Amino acid sequence: MTQGRSVKKDRKSRYKNIIPIAIILFALTGIPLLLLNYQAKRSGLTMGEVIKRITKKTEAGSGITGVTNESLTGEKIDFLDQMPVGEKFSDPPLISHVQAVDLDGDSLLDVIVCDCRGNSVSWIRQFPAGIYTETVLAYDLMAPAHVQAVDFDFDGDIDLVVAVLGMLFPNNDKIGSVVILENDGQFNFRRHIAAERIARVSDVRAGDIDKDGDLDLAVAQFGYDDGETRWIENLGNWEFRSHPLQYLSGPINVELTDIDFDNDLDIISLVSQEWEEIYCFINDGRGQFQSRLLFGSSNQDYGSSGISLCDLDKDGDMDILYSNGDAFD
Repeated sequence: MTQGRSVKKDRKSRYKNIIPIAIILFALTGIPLLLLNYQAKRSGLTMGEVIKRITKKTEAGSGITGVTNESLTGEKIDFLDQMPVGEKFSDPPLISHVQAVDLDGDSLLDVIVCDCRGNSVSWIRQFPAGIYTETVLAYDLMAPAHVQAVDFDFDGDIDLVVAVLGMLFPNNDKIGSVVILENDGQFNFRRHIAAERIARVSDVRAGDIDKDGDLDLAVAQFGYDDGETRWIENLGNWEFRSHPLQYLSGPINVELTDIDFDNDLDIISLVSQEWEEIYCFINDGRGQFQSRLLFGSSNQDYGSSGISLCDLDKDGDMDILYSNGDAFD
C-alpha cells in the first residue's frame, strides 16, 4: 500500500511539473502561431508571407533610403495663379476631395466637390469660360470622402460614384456607404445605394472587374479598428453583391489597373494607420483575387497619405506614386 501511494504521489508530482511546462510551451509557440494565423486571414497573405513581412519590418528600418536634406532644397517657382471658385462661405467647408471634369459636355472643365461639413456633393460649373457657379447635387451624404465621375450606366452622361465615411472622425460603427448618383441627362441625380451599414468608406473606384460588360466597384473602408477592402459586383438593375478581400483597418485609397498585362483589372490598395502598407490584389479575370504585399514601412506612425498610378519612368507600365506624412509624423 505504501509503495502504491508513493507511485501515485510521484505521478502527481510529475503532472504538476508538466503542466507549467506545457503552458510555457503554448505561450511560446501556440500563441504566436494563433496570432500569425489571425494576421494571415485578415491580410489575405500566407503564413510564410506574414512571417516574411514581420522579418522585413524588423530589419528594414524606415524602408526609405536616399533622401537627404540636399535633395529637398531648391528654388521656389510660382507658376500658378490662385482663383477662387464656388459659393462664398462664413464657416470654412471641410473639403475632402475634388475632381475636375467636364460634367455638362461643353468643353470647359468643371469641379465636383465633396464637403464633409456640409455633408454634400456639389458641382461648380464653369460657363462661360472663367465664370463659376456652384450647385449642390446631393445633400445628406454624411462625410463624403471621395467622388469619381464616370458614366456608370453607359447612357451617355456622367454619373457620380461617392465614398461616404458616415462620420469624419474615428468611429467603429457600421456607418459607411457607397452611393451612386445617377444623372438623368438633365443634371438631376438619383441616389442608388451599392453598399450601406459597412465600416467607414474612404475611397471607391469603378471598373469592369469581372469582365461581364458592366462597371463594378473597388472599395476602401478605413473603418477604425475594423476596416476592410472589398469589391462590389454589379448584378444589373442597380443591384449589387459584395466580396470582401481583406480585413485590415485603415485603407484610404484603391486604384484599378491591369498591373500584370493579362487583360483584367487588378486592385491596388493603400492601408494606413498601424499597417502602412501597399497591397496588390491580382485578378484571375473572374473576380477572384490573390493578395500581394508590395510595400510596408516598419514605422507604424509613417502616416501614409495617398497613392496614384502613373507611368513615372515612361517604360510602358504603371508605377505607384506614394506619399506619406500626416499629424506631424
